[in-house]
Amino acid sequence: MRPAGLPDDTGDRATRVLEGPLGNAVAVGITVEPAGGSAQPTTEPLGVISVST
Repeated sequence: MRPAGLPDDTGDRATRVLEGPLGNAVAVGITVEPAGGSAQPTTEPLGVISVST
């Protein structure tokens, strides 16, 4: 797993465009992380979305 970034903390709905090649990725997950992010997930995913190439 690798981080894809943090959404803006505006209190509104947040979106994030994932850019770049998927490589061998099979899914994208969403986790809650400490302020500033984390090099790897520290919580169980809130959601996982399968991707296909």
